[in-house]
Amino acid sequence: MEEFIKEKKTVFKMRDPLGQSIEVCEGLYNEERMRLLLVDGAMQSAQYLDPLLEDELAFEYMREFEWAFRLHPSARRVLLIGGGGFAYPRFFLKNYPEKSIDVIELSPTIVEIAREYFGLRALEAQYPDRLRVIVGDGHRYLEKLSATFIASDAPACAANADDREVHTATDVSEGVGNAGDREAHTAAETMRILEDSKCSAAASAGLRYDAILNDAYIGYKSSASMQASAQLFHQCLTDGGLYVANMVTALRGLHSIQMRREQKNFQKVFAYTFLMQCDDEISPFVPQNNIFFASDTAFEM
Repeated sequence: MEEFIKEKKTVFKMRDPLGQSIEVCEGLYNEERMRLLLVDGAMQSAQYLDPLLEDELAFEYMREFEWAFRLHPSARRVLLIGGGGFAYPRFFLKNYPEKSIDVIELSPTIVEIAREYFGLRALEAQYPDRLRVIVGDGHRYLEKLSATFIASDAPACAANADDREVHTATDVSEGVGNAGDREAHTAAETMRILEDSKCSAAASAGLRYDAILNDAYIGYKSSASMQASAQLFHQCLTDGGLYVANMVTALRGLHSIQMRREQKNFQKVFAYTFLMQCDDEISPFVPQNNIFFASDTAFEM
C-alpha cells in the first residue's frame, strides 16, 4: 500500500512491543495531501492536512460505516474495535452529538501516536463524556463483558460513572522497554472495571452496545484476537443492535472462502446479514474492503 503514497516523507517510525512496524508519514494519497498511519506497510488511518478537511473521512470504507446509523438511527452507545489514528471517532463525535463511543485499541503505542500526531489528545479534552479510549484486546474485553451478562442471567449493569475513566497507554517517549508491562496493566484495569462493577437487574442494560463497529486489523489481515464468535458479538448488543465489520475479502473465488464461512456463522446467530461492496468497480475476485452487517432487525437499505 505504501506504493500509492507519492512524495512520501516519514515523520515518525518505530517497532512496537507487539512486533509491528509503525510509521507516521505525510504525502499525496489519491492526489490529496495527507498524514497517514502505516502498520507493517498497510495504511491504517489517514487524515487530510488541509484544516478545512481534517474532519472528513479519507477512506471509502469508513464512509460506508455511516450505513450503521441509517439502519439503526436510534443507536446511542457505540463500540469501535480498532482505533488506529482515530479518524472515524473524530468524524463520529463531530457529526453525532447525541451519541457516545468507546474505542478499544490493542496497541498502547498506537494510542500514544494518535494523541501526538492525529489529534486524539484534543478529542479527549473536547469530548470527555462521549469518548472513552480503552487499551486492550478487543476479544478479551467482549468476553469479560459477556461473562457479566451470563453471571447475572441478565444484561450487566453499567459501571459507576467514576469508573468510566479513560485508560491511558504507555507514552511513546518512555520507550519500548516498559510498554509491554504497561499494556498488560492497562488491559487488566479495563477488565477490573467490569469485574468490580456492582450490578443490578434494573440497570443491567447499560453496558450493552447499540452498535459494534469492528475495524481491527494488523497489517493486511484481521487481528486473530478479534475473530470472535458471532454469539459473543450478539451477547454484547442491545435488542435489535447492529454489528458492522470492515472485511477485506474477495466476493468470489478462492479468496472469498473465509468470508463465506464467517457469513454462515453469523447467519446461525443473527436473523439478518448483508455484505456491501465498497467499490463496485473493483473485480469481485480481488480482495477489497467490504462492509458486513448483522442484526436481528431487518435492513431497510
